[in-house]
Parts: sequence; structure tokens; C-alpha cells
Amino acid sequence: MRKQVATTLAGGLIAYGAVAAQAAAQLHLPAREFSYDYVEGGVVLTEYDRDGLDQDPVGPRIIGSTALSRHVFVRGEASYLTDDIDVTTLAVGPGVRLPAGSAIDLYGVASLVTRDTDPDGGSSESGTGYQVTAGIRHSCPLLDNMAYTWEIDYLDVDTFEDFDDGVVNLTAKGVYALAPQWDAVADLQINDAGDGDELGLVIGGRYNF
Repeated sequence: MRKQVATTLAGGLIAYGAVAAQAAAQLHLPAREFSYDYVEGGVVLTEYDRDGLDQDPVGPRIIGSTALSRHVFVRGEASYLTDDIDVTTLAVGPGVRLPAGSAIDLYGVASLVTRDTDPDGGSSESGTGYQVTAGIRHSCPLLDNMAYTWEIDYLDVDTFEDFDDGVVNLTAKGVYALAPQWDAVADLQINDAGDGDELGLVIGGRYNF
């Protein structure tokens, strides 16, 4: 079921990219050179309810990206979410970007992921896996300072009784430029989209260098 969902959503994302690129040309979206050199920090608020386990993990998240060339970059992420279960996640991997116009970027990232889960009153587990991400970044046709990012990723880390054993995650991100190097960011997440049982919100900021 999850593979079918992932395939459908990935196809939809690609189709959206093609439609968005055509729309950008017709609507004359403001030209933008998207930065892949940044550090982003924020607070994650998550609602998790699966198999009788009801959790509301909260904690910090840091994302860093640096461009190696115009089309290649490296992205890393670290987060710590806590409730009755503490979850520490580290991910890093290479990415490729493909400008699809003056206001749209398509990109993909392949990451190595390590995750530690530590439930209250239980034994902790650690696991290593992978995450594959496809995304689109594009300008807002109405606000020059606004941009959007849409992501779909497949995460496979075998920990805590298949807590993250092959799940599909969706993310919609808004980025608003406050100053030449500073942005406000907000994410809306649907995690484990095959079951649709986990929602997340991230509020934070980004520094472009």
C-alpha cells in the first residue's frame, strides 16, 4: 500500500513540477536564484497516533545545506523530539538541483539516516537506514518575498517495532524573506502518508550564507 502511495505521490509531484513550470512562464513569476547555502532552525510540533500509541513529541530541528556546485549540494538534518518516547535523528546526504525556469527548482536528496528511540520505561533502540527525497521550490506569484517548497520522501529506518520501517512523508514549506540573508520558515507535514495518522508543524528561521 505504501509503495503504491509513494508512486502515486511521486508521479503527482513530477506532474505538478511540469505544470508549475508552464504556469511560471505564463504568469511571469518573479525570478529567483534559490540558495542552497543555509542553516535553518526551528521547533517541531508533532501529533502521533498509531497502534494505540498516542504521542505529541516536541523538540528542536536543525537543517544545514551547502552547495558544492551550481547543481550539486549536501544537506544534513538533526532533530530531537521528546514525549513518552525520545527520538533523536541524524541525516546527511548529497542532493542534485535542476532549475526548471527562472522561478522553479526541482531537486532530489539521498540521505543516510541514523535514529535512536528511547521510550520511557523501556529499552532504547538504534537503527540506520536511508531517506530519499524529491522536491520543488518555486516563487509566489503574488508576493516577491515569498517562496514555497513541496517535498515527498520515503524513509526506511528499522527501529522501535517498525516505527519508521518504510514510511512516506509529505511536507509543504513556506519561506518568507525578512532580510537579504534571513528568512522566516514554516512547515506543514503529513508523516506516514500511507496511513495518514501523523501530522507535524515546524516554525523557525533560516540564515542564508
